[in-house]
Amino acid sequence: MLDIAVGLPANAWVIWLIGRGPKGLDQSELFILNLAAMEVASYPTMPLYIIDNFILYGSFVEPVIYFLFGLLVVNRPLFQCCVCVERYLAVLHPLTFLRYRPLRYRVGSLATVWVIVLVYGGLNIWYSSTYIWAGTLAVVMAVDSFCSISILSVLRRPGPGERPGEGPHLLKRRALTTILIIQTTLVLNYLPSIAMMPFSSKLTRWQNCCDLFPITVALSTFGSFVQPLFYLSRVGRLPCSRKP
Repeated sequence: MLDIAVGLPANAWVIWLIGRGPKGLDQSELFILNLAAMEVASYPTMPLYIIDNFILYGSFVEPVIYFLFGLLVVNRPLFQCCVCVERYLAVLHPLTFLRYRPLRYRVGSLATVWVIVLVYGGLNIWYSSTYIWAGTLAVVMAVDSFCSISILSVLRRPGPGERPGEGPHLLKRRALTTILIIQTTLVLNYLPSIAMMPFSSKLTRWQNCCDLFPITVALSTFGSFVQPLFYLSRVGRLPCSRKP
């Protein structure tokens, strides 16, 4: 509930800020906007699960819960992976970044991610595979780790116009901070859940529904406020981020 209490208003604020920018919708924030929108859409998962299992006892709400859970476990890693790749290209391959900066490329990437997310959510209603989830997460973490190491290696050597004794460029520092935050949340959110999944076959249906599933959902959803709070801090909307 703490995650919903903090994450829901934070993500809603991010959506409002990006959507009502002074110059209209900023295409550079499209991935963050979609991530925030998907986080808001996933918040009903746990309340619906509690209602279904303790009030309605396995009603028509159950397919909706499995669909939302399918969205939940893949949407954040995939959208965060898009953010990581974008930051990586901006820092290490600026010419390539400018070449693929037009809106049509971002919309194409977003459409691909949305198709994957919706298909996985639909399949999760009838068939839930830990291996598909684990494989998706492994690819995302590998890409994220590569981006982190690459940007860190660039930060260690001065770029054009920078002297050896000067600090790293602001863009590089922001990109590295964003990627490290994403990688940390991925590890904390999903690795414990993946580690517990092999034990699901040894548990009864009641144990899976009442013990394993709530823990998995709680771990997967917790931390949804980190990315929006980081964004709000970056744009100076939090009191602690405002200059005196």
